[in-house]
Amino acid sequence: MKKYFVVIFFMNLVLQSLTQKTTTVTDLNLSWQFRQSDASTWMPAVVPGCVHTDLIANKVIAHPFYGTSEADC
Repeated sequence: MKKYFVVIFFMNLVLQSLTQKTTTVTDLNLSWQFRQSDASTWMPAVVPGCVHTDLIANKVIAHPFYGTSEADC
């Protein structure tokens, strides 16, 4: 009986260790940057956001809703 208790106890420990989930927290208030994969210059980014709004803010592309800017991009 004692032998079975020990086996069940260790099986329970193994199952608990396999089912534990870890959580990673990332602070979004940090200064974020992005760059083109083959470029060396980093530009500031805003999170949450997208690359298009960051490109507009960094004056790399014109706002797509002005004139023909969407076709030019």
